[in-house]
Amino acid sequence: MPSTYVGDEKARLSIYTRLANLADASAVGDLMLELKDRYGELPEPALNLIYLVQIKLLAAAGGIAKITTDSKEIMLQLADGRRLPADALRRKFGSLVTVGRTQVRIDRARLGMNWLATLQDIVDTFDERGDRTATDGGVPQRTSLPLAPPPTVTVSPRKVVLTPTSRKA
Repeated sequence: MPSTYVGDEKARLSIYTRLANLADASAVGDLMLELKDRYGELPEPALNLIYLVQIKLLAAAGGIAKITTDSKEIMLQLADGRRLPADALRRKFGSLVTVGRTQVRIDRARLGMNWLATLQDIVDTFDERGDRTATDGGVPQRTSLPLAPPPTVTVSPRKVVLTPTSRKA
């Protein structure tokens, strides 16, 4: 969250805390609306952060325990006791994915710059709720991704790990 967008350090820290404590993807849209009302249009770095938080929440809802990525591949690890939607993944993504018993590996090199959008599509395949278009009083129950164009990513040799956390109401 750029300091040029939210100048007050306490307010920025509060936003980070709220992002970390979000329970589901529908709350992301509510927070975005609040930020827009309070601070104006969200800049790209803020949208990128929110995009990744939302993918993390959707992954947790779909039973994905961890998402790890490096310069070569993305690996989705299922939570204990969860089953892979292997047939759906193979039909939809073909040779882009390698499906194991408890994980899916995605070749980042073949995805190019569009890898985050494809990651979102794969995470959506895990979603068993089926409420992609449900609404409640005109407020989406699940904010449609991407919130912004997927972030421009510079690939580095270090690993990035997203660990979705399941929260029960």
